[in-house]
Amino acid sequence: MSVQAVMAPGLQAPAEQASAPARARTWGSSGWLLLCLAVPAAAVFFGYAYFLPWIDEGQFVDPGASWHFGQGFTSSAWPYQRPDELFFGNAPGFPALLGVWFDLFGFGLLQARALVWLQALVAAGLLWVGMRRQAPGMDPLFTAFALAMCFCGWGVTLSLWSARYDLQGLLLAAAAFAVWTGAAGSLQRPAAFLLGAAVFPSGFHLVVAAVLAAAVVLFVLGRSAWPRLAWGAAGLAACALLWMLGLALDGQLKKFIYLTFGSQHTLSGQLAQLVVQGDPGVMGKVRNGWRFVLQDPSWTLVCALLAGVLALGWRAWAPQRRQILGWVLGLVLFVPLGLLVVGKFPPYYIWIGYFPAVLLAAWLADRLPGRLRSAGISASVLVFALAAAIGVGQRLGEARSTLAAGDYGRFAAWAGHVPVAGDLVFSDFEAYFAARAAAGRVFTPTYGQTRLVPGIPEAGRITLLLVQRRNLDKYLTLMGPGPWKVVSRHEGAKDPRLDYVALRRDDTRTATACAAGTRC
Repeated sequence: MSVQAVMAPGLQAPAEQASAPARARTWGSSGWLLLCLAVPAAAVFFGYAYFLPWIDEGQFVDPGASWHFGQGFTSSAWPYQRPDELFFGNAPGFPALLGVWFDLFGFGLLQARALVWLQALVAAGLLWVGMRRQAPGMDPLFTAFALAMCFCGWGVTLSLWSARYDLQGLLLAAAAFAVWTGAAGSLQRPAAFLLGAAVFPSGFHLVVAAVLAAAVVLFVLGRSAWPRLAWGAAGLAACALLWMLGLALDGQLKKFIYLTFGSQHTLSGQLAQLVVQGDPGVMGKVRNGWRFVLQDPSWTLVCALLAGVLALGWRAWAPQRRQILGWVLGLVLFVPLGLLVVGKFPPYYIWIGYFPAVLLAAWLADRLPGRLRSAGISASVLVFALAAAIGVGQRLGEARSTLAAGDYGRFAAWAGHVPVAGDLVFSDFEAYFAARAAAGRVFTPTYGQTRLVPGIPEAGRITLLLVQRRNLDKYLTLMGPGPWKVVSRHEGAKDPRLDYVALRRDDTRTATACAAGTRC
């Protein structure tokens, strides 16, 4: 039985049956994928130069940086743990992979974001393989264009330009799609087990997303899907149990449970607030859940396109309506809405609904009957391009002020020149990567100041402040008594985010270092 017959029996356009060999000869090269990926690739490299480091990058890179610099798998940028504790924050697999990556290629902003770009490139290749298997008669140029536009959406570009764990989840989803559409064989079930095991350390939200997606697959395909899903579930359960065992042996299991299931971001935490404090926030999220699609204009456009394509093919697809609606409503809306209700659904999770929306729209447009097919493909190309223009345009607009201010590299050179080896630095995020490479430890504004880590316990030992001038008074209050002395400044006349000041608690140390010929 073909893949198409399993996914949506009989869903094959007459045009595809007649002209698939001709189109395969005309557009048969996968070079179209690389050609179309040049669009997001160009945006990526522009974004590296002008999209400043931000809060999440410091948080999720720091455990990998600590590993690379021989400080263990720890973090001084996480709110709930001290630097002497094993890191167990969200998506620990990403900084663990970063630690190995830094050992191979060195530490820096470019290296951190390059890992994300590599994950995106591999994910694109796996999605290409899955789409060619799922729709072998679909025009490869149209397939490649749709895939490239997936990476240019409003929410997806935020993940693509950030050293965050989001696209590691996309990589796993793409691998699962490629495995699922492959021929059944002895390796398919072990592959499902390994992919299931990789879900847990790649993001705790992915556990929820995987369960919801599995429910959609079972609804559409029925019992035939159960064996492969069971292997994936076994891998997920095995990894989760090993993780819990490791935390128990390290004495941190209770803290992990408290942070994971007691957080205000989780349904359990919100229900507790509703019962104990009368907080109606969770009910408000359910009532206003439909608005979550509107937070991403690219996603809104593609969902409108998808609705239009469904309307055009509604009569012709009468025997397959249940399967089609199952995939569309399940993957595009049910899984994201479930994540919103159970936890949260911020812009950098939007890929979970956006990629299925784009690929399903392309797949269904290619299968419209008769003349509607050409109209559907033309409309899809137009909407995909518009959605991509919104996404890339938004990020370029955010980078505009940095472009006007000059090369970020000049600021990074200044920030890396100020610390002395062995310094304990408190730094804002724009200077994080430069300071982390030069100093012994870098504490960030997200560290501590929570119930589990009150205040900043190491404040009295911090030797250097490397912060935005507008935040200076607030940070001096956190650090406690000085004396502090300004040792350097960086003017950010056109971008206040780069208006920095460096203060040292004991200037004698700087004078000694300068006399010895080292950095000061």
